[in-house]
Amino acid sequence: MDEIDISGKLAFFDAGQGKWCALTDECFIALNPEAEINEESQKQVIEAKERVQSILSGSLKLPNLSFFAGSGTSLGEVGGPSMGDLWKKSMWVNHEAEPQDSDYGQLHEIATRVMEKVRYQELENPNIEHFLSHCEAFLQFDHDDEVLGYVRDVKETILFECSDFLDQATANISSYQMLLQKLARRRVRDPRLKVFTTNYDMCFETAASELGMMVVDGFSYSRKRKFNGQYFNYDVVKREEDSHEFVEGVFKLFKLHGSVSWTREGNSIFESHEVAPDNAALIYPAKGKYQQAFVQPYLELRSYRFHLITKWSLCHNFSV
Repeated sequence: MDEIDISGKLAFFDAGQGKWCALTDECFIALNPEAEINEESQKQVIEAKERVQSILSGSLKLPNLSFFAGSGTSLGEVGGPSMGDLWKKSMWVNHEAEPQDSDYGQLHEIATRVMEKVRYQELENPNIEHFLSHCEAFLQFDHDDEVLGYVRDVKETILFECSDFLDQATANISSYQMLLQKLARRRVRDPRLKVFTTNYDMCFETAASELGMMVVDGFSYSRKRKFNGQYFNYDVVKREEDSHEFVEGVFKLFKLHGSVSWTREGNSIFESHEVAPDNAALIYPAKGKYQQAFVQPYLELRSYRFHLITKWSLCHNFSV
C-alpha cells in the first residue's frame, strides 16, 4: 500500500490504534481518498479532537512537563522559513518566482559552478542540507575559495532568514504565546516547564518577552550574557518579609542546535544582537550536524535532555 501524504494537514498519530487520525475534514479526505464528508466523518474528526484535548489536558497535570519544538513549529502563520525556502533564497536568482515565471528555479551562476565542483546533482528534489553536506565533504580534501565563499554566503542567508521573519509585520507568534500561557503558568510547586527546540529562531524568547515571562536559557544575568550550563540549576523567587515564593510563568529553554543570537568568542558562548556567520554558535543544516552536536555547548544541552528523559522514564514508567 502506498504511503499517504498528509504533509501540511492537521492530524495526530494515535499510538493505541496505530494510525493517523484527522483533525479537519480536509485531512480526513487526504487519509480516506474514497470517502465523503458526512455526519459519520465529522463525528470521527470531533472524536479525534476530543482525544487530543484529553491527552493535552492530562499532560498538564503531570509534575514533570516538557515540550519539544521541531522545524515545523515556526512555519505557517509564524512566518519562519522552511528548508525549501532556504534553498530558494540561497540558490535561486529570483526566490519569489512562481512556476509560470521564466526564471522559476533558475540558479545563480556561482551556485551552478559550486554544485558542479562538489558534484551535487539532486536538482529534481534539491535539499539545502544535502548541498551543504556535499560542500563540507569537498572542502575536507580540496581548498577552493569559491566553494568556501559560497558556503559562507549560504550560511549568512540562513542566519538572516531565521532572524528577519520575526521583524516582519506578517509574523504571528500567537501560537507560541498561547502555548506558553497554557503550559508555563503552572502550580509554582511543580518543576518548571522545560522547552527543547532544534530551531535557531527567537520565537520562544519573543513570545515570553511580550507576555512578561522569564526564561532560564543557560546564560548569565550580567550585561554581557555568557553561557554556562550551571544557570539551568537557577530559579527565580520573590522575596517577602518572612517568606520566599517562586515567581509564576518561568520556564527553561534548551536550544539544542544553538541560536541566531549566539556568538562564539574563543571557547565561550555569548548572546549578541549582531552575529557573523563565521562566529555563529549554531549547527547549520548538514550531515556534519550530528558530529557538531557532540561538542559544547550542544553536548551539555543534549546531556541534560537525556538525563531528564531517563529520570522521568524510571520514575513514571514511560517508554522512551
